Amino acid sequence: MTASLSLDEVAGSSQSWWKPAKFTEASTSTEESIAYVDELRLYVPHVQIQAELKGLLSSLKQELVSLINRDFDSFVDLSTNLVDVSSSVDRIREPLQELRATLTAKKKAVDDELVSLNDGLRQRSEVGKAKAILELVQDTSNVVSKVEKLLGEMDLAAGDGEDQTDSRSQQLERVSSEYSRLKYYLSKGKGLKFLGNLEGQLRTLDDKFFALLDSCAGAAFENRHLPTIQRCINTYNSVGSPKAAESAFRQAIVRPIVAQVLLSSAEPPSQPGGGKTIGDVYARVLGEIEARAGDVIRGINSQVSDGQGTSCNVAVAIVAEVDKAVAASRPNIYSPGIPEAFHANYHASVDFLKRVEAHCPSQSLQREFQDSEAVRTFLQRWNLTVYHSLRYQDIAGTFERHIAGTDVAVEEVGGGGGFNLSATGVLFDCLTRCFGDKVFLPSLANKFCRLSFQLISRYEVWLRAGLTRRREAGKADAAQQGKDFWSKLTTPELVMIVNDTKRLATKVKSDLRERVCKVMEGLDPELVGAVAGELEAGAKEVGGVASIVKDVLGGDVLQQCVDFLKHVRGITATYRMTNRPMPSRPSHYVSSVLRPLGELQKSSVSGDLMAELRDFVARKVTAKYDETAEDLLRTVQQTESSLKRLKERQTQGAGEVEGAAAKASDADKIRLQLFLDVQEYGRQLEKLGIDLGREATPEYHDLWRTVAPDGKKDEVDLGEG
Repeated sequence: MTASLSLDEVAGSSQSWWKPAKFTEASTSTEESIAYVDELRLYVPHVQIQAELKGLLSSLKQELVSLINRDFDSFVDLSTNLVDVSSSVDRIREPLQELRATLTAKKKAVDDELVSLNDGLRQRSEVGKAKAILELVQDTSNVVSKVEKLLGEMDLAAGDGEDQTDSRSQQLERVSSEYSRLKYYLSKGKGLKFLGNLEGQLRTLDDKFFALLDSCAGAAFENRHLPTIQRCINTYNSVGSPKAAESAFRQAIVRPIVAQVLLSSAEPPSQPGGGKTIGDVYARVLGEIEARAGDVIRGINSQVSDGQGTSCNVAVAIVAEVDKAVAASRPNIYSPGIPEAFHANYHASVDFLKRVEAHCPSQSLQREFQDSEAVRTFLQRWNLTVYHSLRYQDIAGTFERHIAGTDVAVEEVGGGGGFNLSATGVLFDCLTRCFGDKVFLPSLANKFCRLSFQLISRYEVWLRAGLTRRREAGKADAAQQGKDFWSKLTTPELVMIVNDTKRLATKVKSDLRERVCKVMEGLDPELVGAVAGELEAGAKEVGGVASIVKDVLGGDVLQQCVDFLKHVRGITATYRMTNRPMPSRPSHYVSSVLRPLGELQKSSVSGDLMAELRDFVARKVTAKYDETAEDLLRTVQQTESSLKRLKERQTQGAGEVEGAAAKASDADKIRLQLFLDVQEYGRQLEKLGIDLGREATPEYHDLWRTVAPDGKKDEVDLGEG
């Protein structure tokens, strides 16, 4: 208790910067204490730090003495109690060392036993492998001998009768099971030296087996003996050689029929519609195959199921033989030089593939047929890239030649849904051709869709460029405009072009969309919808040229209206230095100022565009009217002031004639005439449907304040017309 108090006293007597806890806390390390002292040395004198440290040391010594005194007896006995520690440690260590020696010996014995067991297992595994190889060699040798024996017996029983063929097919079916076992053993023992030595013998067995099987299948196909054919096909399938079965069917059934049909059919002309086409040849081939071998095909397909790994695919055999024979006898059908004939022949060929695919009885055989080398070779003969290139040059060239030539014209059409601008009609014809029945091919759907997008884009670019030239031409002199088609466009013709863009969007959405959905019926519906949507979006974007037309029409009509405002300055000549009475009605020119805008409003411009044009022109004309009236009134005011000063000088000294009658000045007449004209102008604006509210048409209110007499400037009053 004394030591604790002593420490508290030391802490209490220290300066505020001194923290003894930095040295006495158990969690404080020596490095932290030294760092604390180094930190104090930066701003506390060394003498004070030394004094505090000495005080802390003294208090710690006092606490140590207090602790010793508190339990002095235990402190004195400490050395006595620690005398036997070494002997106790030795007594504990001895049994532990004995246990370690025992465990080491046991571990060595277990390791030796484990090595012995592993050696035994390895030897057993080697013996098992050797035994398995020996059994495989024995089984393979036995199967080879058995197959040789069975094939030898078949050689002795050779014959050409139907019964002999049927019997041979049954024997081959039995041999096929042994042959399949032999194939299994060969794949299992691949790489064994013994099997390598049998390679020549096995090759001989292969040749002999398939020679007998091909001979038997050929005879069965020739005799149309369905049970024998089915056994032969099953034999081919069981030994994993369906392609050999297809080859046998192709040689015995398909080849004679195809050769006979091609020999009896005249070569189709190069132009479709001029006689027989390749489609007629395909139809005759399929008809003859169905008539002469339909039962055989159905018999072969009756034993096919989706779960079967490999099967004879008669469709592949038909396509392979027909493709080879047609390519050899009629190579000109694949030439894209005459696109119309190429299109007709290609369509007939694709239809032929679809009809042949119907002979695949299962989905697995259909997928196999579609991915087969025969179908791939059949389709690769058709140079679709060149065909598309020719069509591209024809369609795109037609459009380019028209817009680049001198045939572009704008003509009034009736209500039959035609186009006013000839280029728009040519564009829609080209779009229709892209998806025409005699042009479009599903295999080239992406390219024809791209061509249609390019045509619409090209039309938009051409239209924008032309209308921009027309807008610039409107700002130039007539002598600079030349004979360019665009620079000569009149206001009604510009309106027709705008209507054409809207009619194009409508026809693309209806007629062209229907055609696209028809020719792309077999493709992904989402893809078809996306293509139709892109075409509609492109046609709508073409309608964006209406903004340029608005500028052109607005500029033309605005200029025509502004030209009539020149008559405003004629009011001065009407009333200056004349005896005309005060005006009572508006000037004649007022009714003509907005006449061009009224005529445009009566045209076939669409409502939205017309509303924009009307507001645009009306506000611009009104602003110009205000500017003209303000200039006129300023001039009148200046003239009136000058005349007054002149009169004052003339009458100065002579005095004014008293009793002279008050008389309205010329300036008053001009102001009143302007006011009446602006009233009538406001009525003309209202007739056009323009709101004269302060927010709707602030320009008119500015004009009103310019010409209205005092007391009437704040509120527009048009009076009676």
